[in-house]
Amino acid sequence: MGSRVEVLDTVGLADDSDNDWELHFEKCIYHVEDEEPMDGFRFIWYHEGRKCGHRGQARIPNETWMLKLMAKAAQCGWYKPFGVTFDFDLLMGMDI
Repeated sequence: MGSRVEVLDTVGLADDSDNDWELHFEKCIYHVEDEEPMDGFRFIWYHEGRKCGHRGQARIPNETWMLKLMAKAAQCGWYKPFGVTFDFDLLMGMDI
């Protein structure tokens, strides 16, 4: 069975301890053979600008990373979680 992920939007944060790595939050459409396309989201690591799906499920270092990525996506206008608003300036000022 074939499948692919179509990325509609993405935001990322660099890992300050290793500038070659970025954690991204992506809005996607999941295309699975013989099924209707499914909307969804994912976290995925990029290394030197390339997706690293071989790392499996993305380990999120802590909740601040997750919140910052979701806040960036909300600021870009493509992530609207249940009417929740983010204080972008506050979150981006937090240490990760």
